[in-house]
Amino acid sequence: MPQFRKRPILIEAYQVPFDHCTQSGIDGWNAITEWLKQVAQRRWQYNNRDGIEIETLEGVMTASPGDWIIKGVKGEIYPCKPDVFAATYEPAEATSLDDFDHPIHSWFELSYAQFLTVPRLVLESMPLEWQRQMAALLQEMDDTFDWRPKEGRYWVRLKDAHGRFCDAPLNDYRHGSVEHLRYPTR
Repeated sequence: MPQFRKRPILIEAYQVPFDHCTQSGIDGWNAITEWLKQVAQRRWQYNNRDGIEIETLEGVMTASPGDWIIKGVKGEIYPCKPDVFAATYEPAEATSLDDFDHPIHSWFELSYAQFLTVPRLVLESMPLEWQRQMAALLQEMDDTFDWRPKEGRYWVRLKDAHGRFCDAPLNDYRHGSVEHLRYPTR
């Protein structure tokens, strides 16, 4: 039987407090209420008897005290029982690419980017040893995967913040320079 592993993604989540009487309970309700106002707008309501009712993609669901409310990768919100949450998630303390099993996925972080675009000028400005390693890895990828399109070609154009095409400062790989991009040496 085929098996699958959940991808390492970061989520936001709050646990529904058990009480209204202690200061920590009041603080917890205030925090979850403010968070829900931001992430769920009008898609939730407090139910004094049962907890928090949430409009999910599957209909209205209730998050009872002790349950977690999760904001998924596409902005959807839904409740999760504490035992399922504990079996599925752990606190996100990892900040290094070495802490993950999928370094490329982690490097892209939570973006929905489908491509990595690196200007040729930047690649040719790398130290020669890096260029050799990059060329060897690209060749190995070509030898392993049939990934290039059968027809057509990819074409990359830079857009400004308003979605209009603009000149890319790193387009001229023959005469350009990346010296202004280098981080200061430490």
